[in-house]
Amino acid sequence: IHRQPPDMSAFALHWPGSPHIVRVWYWAPYEVARKNERYWKFVQEGYVKTTEGYGTDYDVIEEDIHKICSRYQVKEIGYDDWNADNLRQRLEKRGLKMVPVRQGYKSMSPPSKELERWLQKGELAHNGDPVLRWNASHIAVKTDENGNIRPIRSSRQNRVDGLVAFLMAMSRSMLYKEKRQFIGAFM
Repeated sequence: IHRQPPDMSAFALHWPGSPHIVRVWYWAPYEVARKNERYWKFVQEGYVKTTEGYGTDYDVIEEDIHKICSRYQVKEIGYDDWNADNLRQRLEKRGLKMVPVRQGYKSMSPPSKELERWLQKGELAHNGDPVLRWNASHIAVKTDENGNIRPIRSSRQNRVDGLVAFLMAMSRSMLYKEKRQFIGAFM
């Protein structure tokens, strides 16, 4: 049985405003990152944190997310409920509010359309994050018969975790009238 190795994980925060601000944190297993030229460059530049070994170390990610949420007083965290139950439970035990965000049109179309609008108007600040730019270069848009859109990977090998985590955080922050709430998302 061929099993694809663990890959990158991402946690994004969205600060609504003008401009909208996004910050993304990334993790990858050390043994995976060192064998991937692009990942290794991101690690050396300080954009991706490695965890020990060949597998995803959720202890490290949990601790980092908890510190980030404490620092920024994050209101809630959206998460992709596909294979995230363990980390969700652990973060909930630490007092963080976790909200599932499905990857379908209902959850992803409004923030995807809003992001397109922000990009056209120059209303997004991401501090030149090269991993986020790389993720964005791998996004394709899928449209349903009603004109709803959602992001998909342009090919199976491409990574989009940071951008999708940001869209998930956006999908949650769009529900709040108070625009200074910090909303996170884990992918």
